[in-house]
Amino acid sequence: MSKYYLIDTNVLLAASGMATQLRQDQVATVSAWLTRFRQDGDAFLLLDSEGAPLITKTRIIDEYLRKMPKSAFGWQVIKSKLEAWKYLCYRITYEGTTPNEYAVLPPTLTREWRDPSDKKFMAVALEHIRAYPRQRCKIVNATDPDWSQCISILRQHFIEVEQLLV
Repeated sequence: MSKYYLIDTNVLLAASGMATQLRQDQVATVSAWLTRFRQDGDAFLLLDSEGAPLITKTRIIDEYLRKMPKSAFGWQVIKSKLEAWKYLCYRITYEGTTPNEYAVLPPTLTREWRDPSDKKFMAVALEHIRAYPRQRCKIVNATDPDWSQCISILRQHFIEVEQLLV
């Protein structure tokens, strides 16, 4: 495993059995990856936060909690990383007003992107790369086609995507 991950909400939903379009073997694949992530003491979760390096207001966590119950397997994995202090937070810039505020990205990424709610993951990845140029980080995806459709533009910004389901 890489050491630093941004986990798209769809991964947590899929592993929690909340992505009804998936076959059981696909759910098992995503759940197995999330279990390895949980058990890897060297694997860190990357987040946004207004009070970075501490967690204060984080839109990524807000999205996780909005889309799944605290009893869901996906949330339990995130909670375990938070409780073990296995996370890094980055301050990123947002534009707009709640609930329509989105992370600010370089124009080359903004032009290509369809789902504005995913911008926060890219913004955190860019901040991590800027802070630690030699440390790889990955955005983990299970079901969102936007990530694979824009892989070449993401690579131009050194953003890697780990596709759990092909």
